[in-house]
Amino acid sequence: MRISPLLKTATVVVASSLPLAVMIGCNSSSPSNPPLTDAGPTDAGGDGTTTTLYQRLGGHAGIRMAVDKIVAAELMDTKIASFFFNQVASPVPAGHPTVDQLSECFTDLLASVAGGTETYPTTVTDEAGTFMCRDMATIHQPLGISGGTFDTFIMIAATELQTLGVASADITTIGTVLEGTRSAIVSSSVADAGEQAYDAGHE
Repeated sequence: MRISPLLKTATVVVASSLPLAVMIGCNSSSPSNPPLTDAGPTDAGGDGTTTTLYQRLGGHAGIRMAVDKIVAAELMDTKIASFFFNQVASPVPAGHPTVDQLSECFTDLLASVAGGTETYPTTVTDEAGTFMCRDMATIHQPLGISGGTFDTFIMIAATELQTLGVASADITTIGTVLEGTRSAIVSSSVADAGEQAYDAGHE
């Protein structure tokens, strides 16, 4: 499987400092979103006990905390933020998720493939109402996301998660899954392009 140079760079940088994880899993029922294969149980405490990836990420609360950090950081990048035009609108247009709902979708997505009891797709509910989370291609293909934008998203996520102490083996596992979503997220017409902002007239 092809691993992006930026993902390799992120892994090398972090391996020499603090471990990190890259968020975003996959919908295990879709061929374009392959299931997460855990690198295997880890003897976290050296006492013979093992943990799942879900446990090592801190369960639902730990994954949600990581997702919140990533989403906030992604919105600081003006080009990536341009793809979230519905989420930053006030009010958010009907039929589109709020940032909170989107973050909960991301959380359930990663949790479901990391060994948690969460399911995906699923319906999330908060004070703004309910939203049915969708598969990766349905969400991303209409947006014309470039390969460079995808890589930048990975790098921002990696940078934000450096302080979480996730093991290098888990970085590789999650990174492989993330790379497996590339074809569902990146538009083929701009697959080799650098980071780009959203272009409403791209199609």
